[in-house]
This record gives sequence, structure tokens and C-alpha cells, in this order.
Amino acid sequence: MSLPSRGALAPEELEAAIISGTPNTAMEPKQVATEPTHHYNLRDRAKLKPPARTLLVTIALLCLTSISARPFKGCPSCDFSCTPDGVRLQTPTFNKKAEICCKNYDCKEVHRLNHFSIELPQSLRANTHFCRAQVWGTRKYYRMEIECPAIDICQLTDCYFCIQQLRNPGCLPNFSAILTGIGLMAILLAVCLVLKIIKAMASYLLKCGKCAICLGSLFCRCCRKPDKRSKTRLDSHSESETLLSSEKKPKMGYKPFRIWPISLPGGRVIRLITILTFVILCPPQTQQCAEIISFSAREEKFEVLRNETRCTINDATELTLLPAGQEVCLFLKDSKGNPMGTLKMKL
Repeated sequence: MSLPSRGALAPEELEAAIISGTPNTAMEPKQVATEPTHHYNLRDRAKLKPPARTLLVTIALLCLTSISARPFKGCPSCDFSCTPDGVRLQTPTFNKKAEICCKNYDCKEVHRLNHFSIELPQSLRANTHFCRAQVWGTRKYYRMEIECPAIDICQLTDCYFCIQQLRNPGCLPNFSAILTGIGLMAILLAVCLVLKIIKAMASYLLKCGKCAICLGSLFCRCCRKPDKRSKTRLDSHSESETLLSSEKKPKMGYKPFRIWPISLPGGRVIRLITILTFVILCPPQTQQCAEIISFSAREEKFEVLRNETRCTINDATELTLLPAGQEVCLFLKDSKGNPMGTLKMKL
């Protein structure tokens, strides 16, 4: 007879368990707990908060920087105008930053100023130029553009005795004629002075050459022994020279012709004053006309369509003219080179 095990049930208990349907934990085998083979790095929620905040702040900054600020066109209370010296910008309040940029010129930038101006070179002001201004305020950003017309070259010329007056004779024709006469006289005087110096140097060189020849002949005579024949020849030459000198008639006095009949002290100064007076009283009555054409092109096109002929002729000519409202004279010629007349125009 076998004894029931420790965990076994009696027959009455077994039937009651089957009838009631309750599971019997004693009959089920015990499960053995196994350790996991893969290790997971688990973190607390408090440790995940700082990296998430940093990531969100970085994304927000990137979004802000990627958005381009659109400037406001025009500033109702700003004054951006052209001046004879350049351009001027004036704002109602102190701005954080302002910048003026002109075409073919460097930009100028200032901080914490409500008005400033820049001076442009004469080569830029003599032609039409474009400028742009940018103003950064506390909350807004303005952008303005302006087109400045060309300034008259006579207004840009702020000197009298300079080369610019000779380059632009239309501003002061009489004064430019005087300057031209003075320049020509100075050039002629310089040329005469150079020629005089060259002549003096040439005469000194000739004298030095003659002295060298005389010294050489004397040296040769001293080195050579005197003969009886040479003595007789010298005596005969001296006698013939005395006879010729006694037979010569006295020369008549020669008076050179003088252009100025009256010789006064300071004659050169008087001549210079006379020439200057003549140049001042006789202004130039002629005007130089330009004959240079910078570019000329011509195109001819012929088309025949259903017994119909079409001819198209395009002729274009670009002239080199003076800017800033100066009067220009053009000399016109025909195809054979014969003069046709002059044409005056002003831009």
C-alpha cells in the first residue's frame, strides 16, 4: 500500500475540485525564474528633461534665423536726398544702424546717428548715379533707393588756374583762352631756354676742341726741330700778311634792323604785356567741333515673299558727347569726306 504524497489530495477533495472548477495550484508544476540575457539602459524621467529642452530651444532658434526679414519700402519720416557733394540721409530718431551704398563706390555705415551724408567723387557726380540706403530701427527695417541726376561740370569745377578749366572750355571761354595763351607762352619760353642752353654747351665744346687742337699743334711744333727752310717760309708769310693788312680798306659801320624803333628799358616786359592784352581783347570766335564717332553700325535685310520684296535698313550711330548739359558741336561730313556743316546739341 502506497502512501499519498505530501502535496496530493484526497479523493473527496479531488471530486469537489473537479465539480467546482477551481484550479488546483498544487497540481501545477512550479516555473523556474530565468534571468534576462539583454540589458536595457533605463533612465528616469527627470534625467530626460534637460536634453529635450535644449533640443527645443535649438529648433526654435533655427526657425527664427531662417525667417528672412522683409524690409519696409520707403520711410515716411526719413529724408534721403541728393546734394551737390553727394547724398544725405536724415531720420527722425536715432537708429541702431544705417548704411548708404552707391553704384561703383564703397558703402558707408554708421551707428547711433539720425543724420549723416557722404561725399562722392566728381567722376561719379558728373553722370547719373544710383544710391541705396538701409536703416535698422528698434522694430523695423527700412530700405530706400534714389536716382541722382548728373551735375553740371561747371559747378564741379571749383578752381580757376587748373587743368579742368582747359578740359572744359565751355564754362569760361575767355578765361580758358587766356590760360591757353599763357600755357603756350610758357612752353615757348621753356623751349627757347633749352635751345639757348644747348647752343651755349655746343659753343663751349667747340672752344674746348679748338683749344685742344692748338695745344696739339704747339706740342708738335715744340717737338719738331727747326730747319732753315721753315724759317724762310715763316718770314715770307709774315711779310705777305703785313702787305695784305696795309692794303685792306676800312669797313663801313653796319647797323642791324630793329623791329621796335624805340628802345625803352624793360622792352621784354612791354612785349609780354602787349601780347597778353591782345589775347584778352581778341577772344576766340571759332568753336572746336568733334569729329570722332565712337561706334557706327548698319544692317540691311531683304526678304522676297510671293513676288513681294521687303527691304529693312537699320543704321545706328553712337557719339561721344560731354555730360551734364554741356553744349557739343559736331562736324558733319558726307560719305566722300566733304564737309556738310555743324550741329550743336545739349543733353
